[in-house]
Amino acid sequence: MAETMLDRRLERIASDWKAKSDKGEMPNALYDAIAEGTEKVIDKKIIRNLARVSRIVNDNGEIRQFADFKKDWRYSHSTYGKTDTCCICGQSPIVENCVLVDDSRKIEIVIGNNCVKRYLQIVDPKTGQTLSDNDRDEFLKNETKDAKDEYTRQQWMFEHPFIMRHLSEYEGFMQSTAELKRIHSAVSKRMVSHGFPGPKLRRQWSMFIATAEASKAKWETNKAEQRHQMRVRAEQAQSKKEAFIAKLKHNRLAWHNKSEEWLRNTSDVRVNAWEKKARLKVASRLKNGQSLSESLERFVKEMLIRTRLDDGDVICDNDDFMLLRRMMDANKLNGWEEAAARSMMGRIAAGSKITPSQQEIIDRLRTRDRS
Repeated sequence: MAETMLDRRLERIASDWKAKSDKGEMPNALYDAIAEGTEKVIDKKIIRNLARVSRIVNDNGEIRQFADFKKDWRYSHSTYGKTDTCCICGQSPIVENCVLVDDSRKIEIVIGNNCVKRYLQIVDPKTGQTLSDNDRDEFLKNETKDAKDEYTRQQWMFEHPFIMRHLSEYEGFMQSTAELKRIHSAVSKRMVSHGFPGPKLRRQWSMFIATAEASKAKWETNKAEQRHQMRVRAEQAQSKKEAFIAKLKHNRLAWHNKSEEWLRNTSDVRVNAWEKKARLKVASRLKNGQSLSESLERFVKEMLIRTRLDDGDVICDNDDFMLLRRMMDANKLNGWEEAAARSMMGRIAAGSKITPSQQEIIDRLRTRDRS
C-alpha cells in the first residue's frame, strides 16, 4: 500500500515538473545543471537557451539531456529579410532565419542559419535520412536562396503592385528608345522566370517609373506633333504632285501642238532620206519636251528658211545663194538640182557651212550659168 502511494506521489511530482517545463517555469539552476552535464564542448549558453524552450522533462518525470531534447526540433523552412533574434545564441538582428518546429507541442522557434549548422541536424524531407554536414550546408544554402527570392519577390510586389499593368500601359512608349525597350523586355522576362527583376534592373525600373507618366505624356505630344507634320507633308506632297501632273498635262499638250506645227510647216519641203529622218526626230523630241542638239537646232533653222523660199522673203547677200535663187527662178534647174539648191540655200541663209560636195555642185551650176 505504501509503495502504491509513493508511486502516485512520484507521478504527481513528474506531472508537475512536466507542466512547469512546458511553461518555462523551471529554476535557472536546473538549466545550468543540464548545460554543465553535457559532455560535448558546446557553448553552455546555447544549451541553456534551447533547454528553456524545449521539453526537458519526459513522461516519467526524468530530466532529458541536450542530446535528447534537441532531436525534438525539426527544421521547417527558412525565412529572409525579417529581422529577428536567434532563440539559442541571442544574436540580433538576424535576417537569414531558420524556423524549427516541435511537432509534439505544435510550437515554433526562430534561430540563425549558422546556429542550425553548428548545433542541430537536419533530416532530408525526401528520404527521411539525416543529412551529412556537407549536404546539410548545401541544403540550407538552397533553402536560404529560395527564402531570399521569396522575400525579394514580396518586397518587389509591395513596392510595385501594378507592375504587370504598367508593363502593358507603357509598352508602346518603351519601344521608342533602345534602352527603354531593353528594360521592358528584361523586366517582362524576369517576371516570368523569377517573379521579380534583379538588383540592377530593379533600380532601373524604379528610376523609370518615377517619371514614366510625365515622360509618356511628352512622348505622346511629340508623336501627335509628328503625325501632324506627316499629314502636312503628305498634303503638300499631294498638292505638288497634282500641280506637277496638271503642269505636265499642259506641257504635253503644248509639246504636242509644237510637234504638229513643225510637221505641218515642213510637210511641203522636199527632203532627202537623211533630212526625212531628222525631220521626224525633231518632231519626236518636241513632242516629248526634250531639248534639241546643236545640229538639230541648225537643221530646224534651215528647214524653216526653206519653207519661205517660195515666198521670196528670204534675203541673203551671199553670191552662192543669189546664184541658186536666180537659176531656180529662171527654171534652169531640173527636179534633183532644185531640191539640192533649196537644201543649200537653207544652209547658206542659216549661216551653216557648205560641204565640199555641195560646193562642187554650186561651181558646176555657176559654170553652166555663164555659158
